[in-house]
Amino acid sequence: MTPEILTVNTPLGADPEKGEIPFDLILADLDGDGVEERVEIETVPRIDGSPFREWRVLREDGKLIGVAAGVDVSVQQTESGLPVLVSDGAFWRGTHLGAVMPYGDLVLSRSDYMVMGTERDRQLLDENGSPGIFRQNVRTIPVQLSPGRGAHRVIAGGGFAFMDPETDTAAFVISDAEDRPVILGRSGGHPWLFRREGGFTLISDNAFGFQISLIPEGFF
Repeated sequence: MTPEILTVNTPLGADPEKGEIPFDLILADLDGDGVEERVEIETVPRIDGSPFREWRVLREDGKLIGVAAGVDVSVQQTESGLPVLVSDGAFWRGTHLGAVMPYGDLVLSRSDYMVMGTERDRQLLDENGSPGIFRQNVRTIPVQLSPGRGAHRVIAGGGFAFMDPETDTAAFVISDAEDRPVILGRSGGHPWLFRREGGFTLISDNAFGFQISLIPEGFF
């Protein structure tokens, strides 16, 4: 049996039957500017049958600068002494653009090895959300996800012609060492992929927020 992937799209929205959701409040300087942000981590899931709890980050003036969701969410201190929000193994911090975004994932750490995709990579995108894409618009990053096995390939397309204007996303594919697609999705660019206890956390972004998937160990 294939292990189950748990997925949520954020923001979660309100459930009028549940009313106001209680949350834990933590003050933390997530962007390193010397001013603490307000981190609100809901204590119970908003959606029945889902384990995900929404979390939010607000500036001192109350402006919302980040919202996503997770099962295991906390604020932790890094070795440098700066706090970081950790959501199911994914690291989130404030940016100079005034938003809270994922950082330091397995894909970004391999970005120096990004190359133009092969014809097979182009074909995978062509068949899974980017029909007619040209090979020169395909960017591939090899990532070692399974010890003792060949590297997986994170394949994404670029170019405005292959972006969905309504969601600001393009197709991406994660393929195995035999060039078989194992994950299909859409994101504003290459997705973020973090290792966590018990598996991986995959994050993609779009015009409305984030899609977060918890992938169990052994899936790759």
